[in-house]
Amino acid sequence: MDDQERQLHVSLVTPDNHVYNDAAEGVVLPGAEGQLAILIDHTPLLTALGAGDLVVKRKGLADKRFVTRGGFAEVSDNEVTILVDAAREV
Repeated sequence: MDDQERQLHVSLVTPDNHVYNDAAEGVVLPGAEGQLAILIDHTPLLTALGAGDLVVKRKGLADKRFVTRGGFAEVSDNEVTILVDAAREV
């Protein structure tokens, strides 16, 4: 596979909006017990999130940064789905 195919797909969703939906090299999540980094080919995971900073690492582009409040994240087959109570880009 070339580098283009070897990326994560990150979806950040609130009850009111689809905040982010694009490819990424990695994402840093505000886990309930501390920060959690997700990279390509991460083991499947379902985790609770706390309030804090969420950073989407994009190849060749500036990072996307959000402040989020509570929720869950699921990681499976290079798909990262993040469901949070609130999110604001900073």
